[in-house]
Amino acid sequence: MGFSEDDPLDEIVLRAVRGYDFPVAADFDFGHTDPMFTLPLGVRARLEAAPAQARLFLLEAAVI
Repeated sequence: MGFSEDDPLDEIVLRAVRGYDFPVAADFDFGHTDPMFTLPLGVRARLEAAPAQARLFLLEAAVI
């Protein structure tokens, strides 16, 4: 793919997923941020992505 360390991360991600049929969103506060949003594994979710705004909805409880 020919990535350079000078490429912006969003451009690298968009080139890496080119040709796939799934939404991609950026700038979510998850992981090591404050406030921190934890993305639970295996939980159904819905991503609503528009050019200017993206929203993520968890469709199941994260803990049983």
